[in-house]
Amino acid sequence: MLKSFLKNIIYKLIEIIEKIEYRNNKFDENDPLKKIINFLPVEDLLVETDYGFVPIDEINLTQPYKIHEVELENGLKIDCANVHAIFCEGHIIKYIQDLTLNDVILTKKGPSKVKSINKLKNKVSMFDLSIMTNEHSYYANDILSLNTVSASIVILHLVLFNHDKGVMVVANKFDTVKEIIRKIKDIYLSLPFFLKSGVTNWNERTIAFENNSRIQCQARSKEPAIGFAIDLLYLDEFAKVPDKMIRQYYGSVVPTVSAIENSKIIITSTPEGYNLFWELITDAERPKEDPRWNKYEPMRVYWYQVKGRRDTKMLFLDAKLRQYNITVDEILDSLRELGYEIYSKKLENDIWYFIKFFGSDEKTPRENCEISHIRTLRIKDIIPLPDLCRITNWQEEQTAIIGGKNMFEQEFEIRFITDDKLLFDSVMFENFANELIEFETPPMEIFEKRINLPYTSLKFIKDRPDLFELSKAKDYHIAIGVDLAEGLGLDYSVFNIFRLMMKDEGMIERKKHMLTNKYDLFKLEQIGMFRCNVFSMNEMAHFLYLIAFELFDPEKVKIVVEMNKNLGNDLINNLRHVFNDNNDFMDAIFARYKHRETDKKTKTGLLIGTNKKLYLKDFQVAVKKDNLILHNDINIIELKSFSKKETSSGEITFRSETGNDDCVMSLVNLSSIFDNVAYKDMVDNFSDFHLTEDQRRIMMEFLGQLDDGDITNYANVTSAHKKFYPKMKPEMRQALTPPSPFTERPGIYKNPFERKYF
Repeated sequence: MLKSFLKNIIYKLIEIIEKIEYRNNKFDENDPLKKIINFLPVEDLLVETDYGFVPIDEINLTQPYKIHEVELENGLKIDCANVHAIFCEGHIIKYIQDLTLNDVILTKKGPSKVKSINKLKNKVSMFDLSIMTNEHSYYANDILSLNTVSASIVILHLVLFNHDKGVMVVANKFDTVKEIIRKIKDIYLSLPFFLKSGVTNWNERTIAFENNSRIQCQARSKEPAIGFAIDLLYLDEFAKVPDKMIRQYYGSVVPTVSAIENSKIIITSTPEGYNLFWELITDAERPKEDPRWNKYEPMRVYWYQVKGRRDTKMLFLDAKLRQYNITVDEILDSLRELGYEIYSKKLENDIWYFIKFFGSDEKTPRENCEISHIRTLRIKDIIPLPDLCRITNWQEEQTAIIGGKNMFEQEFEIRFITDDKLLFDSVMFENFANELIEFETPPMEIFEKRINLPYTSLKFIKDRPDLFELSKAKDYHIAIGVDLAEGLGLDYSVFNIFRLMMKDEGMIERKKHMLTNKYDLFKLEQIGMFRCNVFSMNEMAHFLYLIAFELFDPEKVKIVVEMNKNLGNDLINNLRHVFNDNNDFMDAIFARYKHRETDKKTKTGLLIGTNKKLYLKDFQVAVKKDNLILHNDINIIELKSFSKKETSSGEITFRSETGNDDCVMSLVNLSSIFDNVAYKDMVDNFSDFHLTEDQRRIMMEFLGQLDDGDITNYANVTSAHKKFYPKMKPEMRQALTPPSPFTERPGIYKNPFERKYF
């Protein structure tokens, strides 16, 4: 109490002195031009940062500001201005005036939650550091702080070094706009004089320069108030503006920007459901040949791109260690024996141990590094690891702070749809991203000679001879999933092309707990795709014939085609008559299925009907077991919007929010083949004649570890016999027991030469 009292007296004395000293000055806290009242050059002074000690360029004396006292849960405190910027966890920049008690601040001791924020009555000058580094952070009272913000460098660079350029900044609310303008002004003030252009207008809505370039800002509105040409339009927090309002604004302002040569539009936002922002980024991520591609260059930044954020954290509990009579070193040694790499950090006066999250190229299986798996570990095969320590990670901590899983996925994973509505979770989508390979249309003489149609819709994997070489196409065993549409520039017809291969030893080892038979040792790996929405069914039939019967060996090809809406029958009927009946078509190339449960015979093609959810489950399982490997980005784009929906009748179904799920459905169709005899025959043929000696060894070693089910459990047989044959009279037991043909029984033969048996 005494310390606080004395500090308040000192602040009051300083305030009185400064009022006398600054009596002729007119200050404005909202005007950055009046922020600095004196520059104090320094030499040989360093300040500690999160990346080491760096030289201080200047110590700047500011105009008087109200003092804000911030205390953290780890005991650190800082007295600063409301406009002082600090780093929250995730290196998110926040001003003191915007802090809440839910924020976690980066400090020298590690992240710590805000305990209290007090606004004092005193108003005094403060010091602001400029440091000689491209980074902008340093420790103030061991709290990571900011000296300048560079989010608006692109805008300022355009107007300073070009004549007659106009920039329009638009955001969801005026406070956001003012913040952007303030950042731009701060950057300008920090530039050396020879880089600055003369200023002709400097207020919270407009900055204008002598080179006739200007920056103007607006909050959200239905109609843009534009009085000048726009060379750069910056739309911040785009998704936060009500959809009807932003659509009208966007539709009015884009033609104005597009009329200027070399003009640009920059849009930034976090997701906020299905709206114009979602449509724009979805269309930006389409392939360039897609007519709905919108020419934007999309860029996503995810939380897990920061190194270490997927690592599992452990805080050992002393009481539990004593209870089990075990040491931390013994636990760590046990974990290292399992292949885990461990490091430690001191956070908030506690020692935390981290288990590294390995990528798919590491020795330890990726799924074994998931926090859910680590929680199942037992030390010395007896003690549950969660009973010895607190186990968490960055994702779990942030999820609790931000208000739940859905908010975390929206803000940190750029999710328009949450995990519970998608077929796969964020970890699987990260795996998909790591497996993406560039596709191209190679020159193919077969198509150039046989048809007069462009074949650019047919693409194969580029520069991966281990997966696909055009000259070796007839050697491959191929499976093709087909989903059909009428074309007409709407839905797409898709042929998803996969090659049958045996999994490598590492893949088998990582997923061996999920593999149940010989066929799980093999995979269908994507090598090509045909996707088009402009060709007729007859033209589609010609393409499929050339792919299946001439590019590949039809004896090694199986096709799964969906027969719904009669499009499948239409395709097959056209296939019979391609090239004026001058073809080698055979319908045995198609996988056959029972179309109804009551069918006694299989029929050509797959009829999904009411079993869609079952086929979706088969697709999920196939992907998770690595039986189906995806490489084309269009598949992944569609999967991200293929979500769970409730119909008007209350049923649950899956469909795409973008309107296109043709690639996904071709994959779902194809995944049905894993339980089909056609696939098993293909694998048997491949394993009999095309495996290397090393592959055969791996297969035999795996099969030798499986219980083939041939061993009879006589205990179960005896139990069943007693259940169905209870105690009964001897004569009844004798009548029910089939006699041996080698044992004659009195009274059942008419003569020795005529035998009758029960």
